[in-house]
Amino acid sequence: MSDPQLNSRQLLSKSFSPITKDKALNCISYGLAVNYGSDKKKFIAYQNEVDPELLMLLPYNQAVPSKLDFIDLTQVIDIQELSPFEKTLNTQWLMLELKNKKHYFSFNDQEEKNLLWQAILNIIKSANVSKQQNMKADYVKQMALDFFSKADQDLSDNLTYEECLNLIQKLNVNISKKDLLEKFQFYDENNDKLLQVNEFVEIIRDLLSKSELMPLFKKYVPSFNEKSNLNSPAMKKETFFKFMKAEQKQEEIDLKSQQFLDMYFAEKNNIISYNDFINLIFNYQNNIYDPAKLSVYQDMDQPLTDYFINSSHNTYLMANQLTGESNVQAYINAFRKGCRCIEIDVWDGSEPIVTHGFTLTSSIKFRDVVQTIKTYGFVWSKYPIIISIENHCNQENQKKMANIMKEIFGSSIYLIPENYSSMKFYPSPRQLKKKIIIKAKGTLSQILEESVQTVDLQLKKQSKSTPHQSRRIRDSVLFSNIHQQDQIDLNQIYHFNIEKAFSQNDVDDNTNMLYYSPMQLLQISESNRQFKSIQYDQEDTERTIMDSDDETDSKSQVAQVKDFQRCISMVGVSFTMDMIKFQNGSIFDIFSLSEEKIKYLLKKHEKIIVDYHKKFFSRIYPKGSRVDSSNFDPLPSFISGSQIIALNFQTCDYHMLMYLSKFQQNGGIFSGYVLKPKYLRHSHIQQINSDDHKLCDDLNKNKNTLQKYPSDFVKQIKEIKITIISGQCLKREEDDSKSFNPFIEVSLKGTELDEKNNKTQRTKSINNNTFHPIFNSSPITFKVACPELAMISFQVFSNGIIKNELFAQYALDFECIREGYRIIPLWDKEFKKIEHGMLLAHIEILDLYT
Repeated sequence: MSDPQLNSRQLLSKSFSPITKDKALNCISYGLAVNYGSDKKKFIAYQNEVDPELLMLLPYNQAVPSKLDFIDLTQVIDIQELSPFEKTLNTQWLMLELKNKKHYFSFNDQEEKNLLWQAILNIIKSANVSKQQNMKADYVKQMALDFFSKADQDLSDNLTYEECLNLIQKLNVNISKKDLLEKFQFYDENNDKLLQVNEFVEIIRDLLSKSELMPLFKKYVPSFNEKSNLNSPAMKKETFFKFMKAEQKQEEIDLKSQQFLDMYFAEKNNIISYNDFINLIFNYQNNIYDPAKLSVYQDMDQPLTDYFINSSHNTYLMANQLTGESNVQAYINAFRKGCRCIEIDVWDGSEPIVTHGFTLTSSIKFRDVVQTIKTYGFVWSKYPIIISIENHCNQENQKKMANIMKEIFGSSIYLIPENYSSMKFYPSPRQLKKKIIIKAKGTLSQILEESVQTVDLQLKKQSKSTPHQSRRIRDSVLFSNIHQQDQIDLNQIYHFNIEKAFSQNDVDDNTNMLYYSPMQLLQISESNRQFKSIQYDQEDTERTIMDSDDETDSKSQVAQVKDFQRCISMVGVSFTMDMIKFQNGSIFDIFSLSEEKIKYLLKKHEKIIVDYHKKFFSRIYPKGSRVDSSNFDPLPSFISGSQIIALNFQTCDYHMLMYLSKFQQNGGIFSGYVLKPKYLRHSHIQQINSDDHKLCDDLNKNKNTLQKYPSDFVKQIKEIKITIISGQCLKREEDDSKSFNPFIEVSLKGTELDEKNNKTQRTKSINNNTFHPIFNSSPITFKVACPELAMISFQVFSNGIIKNELFAQYALDFECIREGYRIIPLWDKEFKKIEHGMLLAHIEILDLYT
């Protein structure tokens, strides 16, 4: 089973004529002339005969080819469709991205480009089918084949001892050179000092014996012992299904799994060996993630306000919000992660441009962004896209924006219907399939009026406009060339003007202006050139938090034209306490709150804000001081019932891990919408009074009774016990760490109550072994009062002298967990799946009491 949210093989599909399929495959088989790189060096590109997932690149007049391994391929992009290439590249170009490295191929005409593109997609499709079949039949063999392909550097179709040793060291296998040499000689059947593929497979099978499951196998096959032949038939089909029922808690098996098991046992004459049993346990169909939750299984006919919506902040940025590059590729990346709410900050230029105002970020054309949304927005998910527009444009450019959107989106733009006054709720995701929802500031009356409207955006009093928090770097001579970021060094900043931003013309939207106190410093790291904000502790009062400017508040008068306003169907309004107390707004209204505001509202006005979100929208965004584009904890915002919780997709941190993991369920990237728990939806608008609480039962007999908690958040208390048994390929083989002593941290995240009573726990560390460490940890136990909003994370760290280093991770919703002996897939620090990386764990979930 694959990970729908972050599957590195989810390549952009493109339709080609089946008539040209054979021609494309013939070209890639016999060789296709291509130009590689910006200097257009000439190569012959062809498919490797032994390993069809290798694209060989043979330079003209040379005998030794280089190779690109399609196992690492993450994207195939026609860059002709993307700026800024249109201006500089006049020929046909195709970009292949492998492990974050981009490879550019140019062609004389579009037909040649499409032949290579079609061939690659067909190769990947065939390889995926073949690999899935091989993994089901013999996952160790498929793993060994993948390793062999990478170890065979000279493409000789065999491995020397040195090549084998190099691979084993990269895999961090805990074996001495002497022992490895003995195994090499033992499996070298013809004594030619070379390992053929089948011989190498047996070495990997030997190193990955999986003895940790022998006691479990012996429990069901008492005659089995350590001296038994691991390939001898031992477990009958009916015995295996007893195991599935008793240990895996599967009273019924889904049709797909049943068909696979029937076929698997039929090939084994209905009796399997220990190695066959291991193959079934370590198969991706035995994933911890409940496969029933991976498809779009939830009701998609509820009002849009009843869903959590996968949402991005500053979507156009590829890096931090001070000097990061703006690029339409960032929108494609967001869509590939299931994002359905994107942000566009639009500013004046000769035509509307997208950038992060008053910073050193680059800009892109608004038209290019809109075209990218049109081209890629519905490739993976057909459910609606919300475009959050921060409008800083004059009337002329607003007209251009409206015309561009109408021209490109056409009838896909969702407009407020004529019967809006009789609508009680916003339409459902299913009703809005393939629709574009424009979110921008305004009022419903202005949007529906026929004349040009001026939105009166008054400045707040000077006392509220951050007099002791606000300074702005204004001088353009800070950097001679904003595109040469390696010049940035703290010692190179010799001159700048610092000006208090008190005047009406200077005060800007707080998403685009930097507000810092005098005690904040901006550090620029020489090593990675990433910005870090160092802040002093300051207790926020209700006035400083709730009276501060919303993200939607602009500080100057902006005249909004009718054409632009009529495109809006999600109306940005300013937040007031009366709005959420009396719920007297329109169903088309939405306000934006910073992460600090929503935390304050949850603390002081929990029931009011939760009830408000059962019918009305809000958008939560990172506070302005996150200049490094770090993310905030999204869990409190989920708990509030807010629908649009916008995170920085370009930053792969722990909070982003939890966020994307929330959206694995219900179709993953093919949906982007997750139905909120019942008590956060419109069907539960009538709730108990805020002071009507009841005590949670004591979750731990050795602790005092827990704090009071809202009764609509208290259901059945569940206990989960997680035993980490072993690991496999816990890091990428190309990682050059000299030593790796892995341990696993397991954390529960959710409501304040659940986090307070469930601390992060960890296993012991294993010395210098990431290939197959055996943990056999004591059970890690969590007691959960609100499982609907709880999540579990698994992180693989290595013990370090100064600090522990993260190498792999995974997270999922509590309610998506399956019991039994399950494998846990692993992602690297950039959320890309580690090939063959996994943990083996035993999971038990108990209902304690209601």
